[in-house]
Amino acid sequence: MQAATALVDTDTPYAEVEVMNMCMPLLSPASGIIQFKMSEGQAMQAGELIARLDLDDPSAVRKAEPFHGSFPILGPPHCYFWENSSEMCGKHKCGSDDPYRLRPQH
Repeated sequence: MQAATALVDTDTPYAEVEVMNMCMPLLSPASGIIQFKMSEGQAMQAGELIARLDLDDPSAVRKAEPFHGSFPILGPPHCYFWENSSEMCGKHKCGSDDPYRLRPQH
């Protein structure tokens, strides 16, 4: 979709990836000069570098910050009713010990 080294804008497609006969466009997360590291038609593996983007404005990138808070302590899973039934999960009427296999009623 783009030349080997080309200027791309934010949210514009720069390449297409085909997986299981489905084509998916890859969109540029920011504007800059794209430099491909793989050739067209080349098979790739998970995690391989496809291209490098030299940003027009590197200062616009937001860096991730470590989370220093804490998460709440969660108790055991709740017991929900069987969907479309009056039977209950857990160690109740249905006798199941696996509350994760049940879905809550809506």
